[in-house]
Amino acid sequence: MSSEDGGKRQEMLRQQTVLAKFGELALKSEDLDEILTEACRLVGEALGTDLAKVVELQPDGRTLMVRAGVGWKPGVVGHTKMQVDKGSSEGHALETGEPVISSDIATETRFQYAPFLIDNGVRAMVNVIIIGAKERQPYGILQVDSRTPREFDDHDISFLRTYANLLAATVDRLSALLELRENAARQNVLLAELQHRSRNILAVVKAIAARSLSASPALEEFNARLSAISRVQGFLSRGQSWSVDLGELVQTELKAHGDGQADKATVEGPPVNLPGDKVQTLALVLHELATNAVKYGALSQPSGRLSVKWSVTSDDSPRLMFDWRESGVRMPAGDTPPRHGYGRELIEHALPYQLEAETQFEFTGDGVHCAVVIPLAILKPEGKQP
Repeated sequence: MSSEDGGKRQEMLRQQTVLAKFGELALKSEDLDEILTEACRLVGEALGTDLAKVVELQPDGRTLMVRAGVGWKPGVVGHTKMQVDKGSSEGHALETGEPVISSDIATETRFQYAPFLIDNGVRAMVNVIIIGAKERQPYGILQVDSRTPREFDDHDISFLRTYANLLAATVDRLSALLELRENAARQNVLLAELQHRSRNILAVVKAIAARSLSASPALEEFNARLSAISRVQGFLSRGQSWSVDLGELVQTELKAHGDGQADKATVEGPPVNLPGDKVQTLALVLHELATNAVKYGALSQPSGRLSVKWSVTSDDSPRLMFDWRESGVRMPAGDTPPRHGYGRELIEHALPYQLEAETQFEFTGDGVHCAVVIPLAILKPEGKQP
């Protein structure tokens, strides 16, 4: 192998190493300026040049700005702009989409060059377009510059095309990521406003009820149910996902009803996200069960205990298995069937109708037992959050 062949082989290996290094950075970093600056440093390292830069095509489609670069005098990167025209190598690259090579700008007759290039001692350069996303204008141009005249051969151009395409894909990824985050931020603002208005509506309803039902014993129960709904709204307004964790919902409802009763209750189950469009009815069921436990059941008697457990089956049709079981409760004597209150209506009618649930509610010898089985497919959000 000749020394020339050996040198070319080493150069190709160096270029492959640079591609690998840049690929790793492109996947890890979310800082576009960091990526562009490192891209310039690495491409200069791969080709053994003094200078490199990325010029970004502005929204007007006629102006290029030096967005990133290495080796330039102060005041160039982030400030210098050039107009795109057919008399420039940049304009020709954007018009044709092909690499444009100037081996020695001192003898070049095809193009005119920006004064800052001459001021920085540029003698040779190559322009490779950085394509844009589908149906968008090019992002800009990758320019590799040298302070000495030099040739850029086919291997160099092939490497630079690959490098510029990798750079384009990275820019596109970060643009998409930024757009998603901006959309999420706008969505969170809208969600917060919606929840704020929802809480205001609940407050108005509560005020109207206070006037209309001021002499009614049902007012306290009504306000308590509104509070349960309000707590759910608070959960939904707090997070980026339009959902509430079942465990957090259970714990919050128990705390709202039973200060100092933590030793009486056992809560156990895996994380299960309840979508915002499905959680209200289940939250009201938990409210009614907890209210009953505090007034008459496990949380009202010294010997009472409460177990709230759930699991998710792993068969072909996974289901949420929820179990509320009270024990150690002294039940009233007699065989008179208990009345069918609002909570039981929710359990036996609303849950099956809204969540396709199978439910069981019974008064056992030592407390209330409620079992609810919900198909997991029903607990998937039907659409985007408001």
